[in-house]
Amino acid sequence: MITDVESLVESMRTYLKTNLNTKIVSINAAKLVEDSTTFSIDKIGGLVDGVVTANDETYLTEVNMEDLPNRTFLIIGLNGPFDVETNGNDYYIDVSVDIEIVFQRQHNEKVKAGYVAFRYMKALLETMINYEASADEVEGLTITSGIPMEVNAKSRRLITGGITVSVRLA
Repeated sequence: MITDVESLVESMRTYLKTNLNTKIVSINAAKLVEDSTTFSIDKIGGLVDGVVTANDETYLTEVNMEDLPNRTFLIIGLNGPFDVETNGNDYYIDVSVDIEIVFQRQHNEKVKAGYVAFRYMKALLETMINYEASADEVEGLTITSGIPMEVNAKSRRLITGGITVSVRLA
């Protein structure tokens, strides 16, 4: 049962590792039907026998700005402070979690980085909509915002496409 923030983050990470790349493939296929000249977004993971596979090195729960992966990665971060309600010995914590896919902006890219960020946002949104049903102990999951942005980190221009998710833990 998920009763604390650590369990929630690890549950989300496991769920995304299992389901996100399937959604990315689905979005790429749908866009290709609409326009055969369209671009594709990359799956998140490392190469294993020539296949992109979700792994702990690309599905992160913390990142050091000095040691950013040199590839597209997903980061799950807590967005505090958290609201806490108490009632006798019982308490509730309203947790807000940012889930972002981070990729490096290419200087010569033909595709607008914002469009890539929006597609990753869509993939996360459509994947996390079903998270609550997969984790019986999580109730009241709400996707509260989208997070497209560009950041400069250690001489690299990084783009993120993500979402903010809110959950109440008892």
